[in-house]
Amino acid sequence: PKSERPKSVQVEPQVEPQPAEQPKPESPQNVQVETQVEPQVEPQVEESKPERPKSVQVEPQVETATQSFAIQGHVVSDLRRACRAAGDKIYYLQLAEDDPLDTSIIFNVWLDTLPMGTDTVDVSVASDCSYFLWEALGTKMEDNTSQFIQSVGGLDSECDAYVQTIKGVHASASGHWLAVSALDGMDGGWSCIPKDTISNVLRYFESTTKDSLLEWAEKIGSRDCLSISHDAGPQPPNPYGVQGLIPNAKMSDLLSFWSALGVPSVPSDIRKLMEMHSLDRVEFHLTMTEDSFARAGIVIHNPSQEILSRIEAQNTSAAVLNEFGNALGTRPYAVEYQVTFKLNFMLKVENNRVAKTNF
Repeated sequence: PKSERPKSVQVEPQVEPQPAEQPKPESPQNVQVETQVEPQVEPQVEESKPERPKSVQVEPQVETATQSFAIQGHVVSDLRRACRAAGDKIYYLQLAEDDPLDTSIIFNVWLDTLPMGTDTVDVSVASDCSYFLWEALGTKMEDNTSQFIQSVGGLDSECDAYVQTIKGVHASASGHWLAVSALDGMDGGWSCIPKDTISNVLRYFESTTKDSLLEWAEKIGSRDCLSISHDAGPQPPNPYGVQGLIPNAKMSDLLSFWSALGVPSVPSDIRKLMEMHSLDRVEFHLTMTEDSFARAGIVIHNPSQEILSRIEAQNTSAAVLNEFGNALGTRPYAVEYQVTFKLNFMLKVENNRVAKTNF
């Protein structure tokens, strides 16, 4: 289970007034003089990221659980076939020939970038089927991941950051992910499995909020980092994601993770579900922007069928979710209980269109 993107919050775009045009000074009369013309040099234009929108963090809210599936295989056609069959169960991933949605088009772009070296595909699904995150990981994915970053509009500097990071953290595998939602929102980026500690990995994160995570991780003895990710889209904010193991997990450790991030309380029904789990393998999953938390999750592996049935009973998409899992040929291997930090992004408006919509 990997990084997931924050849900969209629609904000009314605000257009800044244009400054009044200053009158140009009168040009002097032309005077012909003999000059020596020097060869012109093409100016170098530095690549720069768009201005990062400001964010305002409001009361965090606990969401329903997200279920994670994993399919493994070394024959890429089998992985593509399984993913395509599962995607056909979801209306906004179906590739209609007459009028395909943007989400279905980009989903197929992601499928087409899976190389023969793909080892696994992880799929995270909201229990109401409103959100999907597809992630491919392998040992020979660098070129394909760079290709995917460019296909979603990522800058060359993002491709460079991806290559430098996987080398710096001695990644054992890397790849790319695509997140899509029923609101026709999409995000894409890269991820990797580092062979490094949480504290060392977080050096690659440009975030002012990571100290809270480091302090909590040190307190409960969480040291090894399981995965990191980054949103590679052309417009900010571009969240970072980090996932780590909670060793010898107790319920108090799970609750202290959220409280360390400022979550005041956990609803009783969510807590009762979590208490039903065997805590043999538990992980934390945190997504953060440069100045705010976006999403914080507790990932509990090997959920019982009773727990899955209780989660499915809370929504009306249980039948679709079952069909999705059957098409993948697997069952959920983990459940993630998430807290979403609702962020209101002050978005720039360009040519009467919002530059980026987050979800």
